[in-house]
Amino acid sequence: MKVEHLNPEYFRQVVRIHEKHFRNEFPLENILDSKILNQLVIVDNDDNVITFGGIKLLFELFLVTDLDRSPRDRVLALKTFLNKAITEARRKEFEQVHCFPSEIGDWVEILGKVGFSQTKGRALYMNL
Repeated sequence: MKVEHLNPEYFRQVVRIHEKHFRNEFPLENILDSKILNQLVIVDNDDNVITFGGIKLLFELFLVTDLDRSPRDRVLALKTFLNKAITEARRKEFEQVHCFPSEIGDWVEILGKVGFSQTKGRALYMNL
């Protein structure tokens, strides 16, 4: 197997693979964004694409909130922080803001009410 940069021939193969296996999962445009770094393909010895991928930078938020404060104060603090974070994300030309809430309290529900959506897949990470 070889690692290669995306070229027109590999692109045609990626389009075919996407259409066959992933067209109902996400639009092709999502994986061809110009902000994706190192668009690479893994090909076999006959130059057939096995995998296409890239590195996409995320704008991730994290918060440490005093759970002894009233729910009203915590939600107001969240909204205040979020307004600032959204402004910064737009300034840096990010299209999304991500967060990975803990299971403490009602944060998933609260974040949904202020505009966050569930991801299609489960979020995973790897320590380096």
